[in-house]
Amino acid sequence: MQRCAVEVCHAIAPGPFSAAVDRFLYTVKGMGCHGSAPQTGLDPIPAAARLVGSLQEIVSRRISPTETAVISVTRFTSGTSWNIIPETARLEGTVRTFNPKVREQIVELMQAQAEGLEQEGYQVEFTWIPGCPATNNDAELAELVRKEAVEEGFHVILQHPEMGGEDFSCYQELVPGAFFYVGTGGKYPAHNSKFTVDPAALLGASKLMSEIVKKALKAS
Repeated sequence: MQRCAVEVCHAIAPGPFSAAVDRFLYTVKGMGCHGSAPQTGLDPIPAAARLVGSLQEIVSRRISPTETAVISVTRFTSGTSWNIIPETARLEGTVRTFNPKVREQIVELMQAQAEGLEQEGYQVEFTWIPGCPATNNDAELAELVRKEAVEEGFHVILQHPEMGGEDFSCYQELVPGAFFYVGTGGKYPAHNSKFTVDPAALLGASKLMSEIVKKALKAS
């Protein structure tokens, strides 16, 4: 649901609307040893830490500044005790993109980072888990939605592309579509435990979608 200052609002835009959502995992394996004698093992923690930094450089130095992308490491796990250098470190996170070519480029660059660590003697497993593609609204349908929302009395705002993901994009791979937000006037955003929906907002949204379908069918 779109957060906004007014009681109920409507957000729509042609073209890119929300990002492709992908997940990645790295497993960096070295050789464990006692913490007092790091020279007898191959510590995976500093290697994985360098990997975190190098992943941030992909967006800032390898992707065109005119493109938009996010690489976020959201989990870093390693070790079982304070005095033992572990054998393995693991990274996990998410990648968000709009351009399919940039999406492919990032996968290749992330794989190259794994190969670089292998040159240092580590065993690295890189796993890419593709999610839904970017949501890309059909311009004509987006305009139809906008006009109908105005007619229904909604406060309409232009939605800028955001890095959150929507699996509605899977439908758009098969047929043209237009994804939009309808606000509820609540003070808490989606995914917040205190989020609530005003039933009156649901009624208005249902009517809006019904009218959009009628107009779309007439247009076809």
